[in-house]
Parts: sequence; structure tokens; C-alpha cells
Amino acid sequence: MTTINRPVRRETAIETRDAGKRRPIVLTIYPGYLEIGLKGTRRRMTVAYEALYHLACKQEAARLRLEKLEAKKARKRA
Repeated sequence: MTTINRPVRRETAIETRDAGKRRPIVLTIYPGYLEIGLKGTRRRMTVAYEALYHLACKQEAARLRLEKLEAKKARKRA
């Protein structure tokens, strides 16, 4: 796997609306964090990789909890 030594900027295929225009999301990958913004704007937000990982873990735990609840409800009905 390649390590990140310098900033790398990529435009995603995902677009979102901003000020009435559809703009693609632009990501800049830095060695310690990720910068997110919209193409054609100066506004940028940064997210630490650790925070991103913890958010993904929380979402996965919530998804598993909902699946377990659905399975329990399905067993009750049957």
C-alpha cells in the first residue's frame, strides 16, 4: 500500500447542491487529515482520519444493532 507523503487532490463523482448549483465534492488527502470541499468554492472542512474511523465504527454498530432488532421482530412474528 502507498503511504501519503504529500497532498493529493481528487474530484469525486458525487455532486451536491450549493447556492442553487450542482457542484462535485473535492477531497484533498493530507498525511494527517482529509480536507473536504466543493469545486469552485473556497470553503473547506477538515476531518482527522481517527475521527472518520470512529464515525464509521459507530455507523457499523448502529447498522448491526438494527439488523439484530429486525431479526428479533421477525422471529416474534413467526
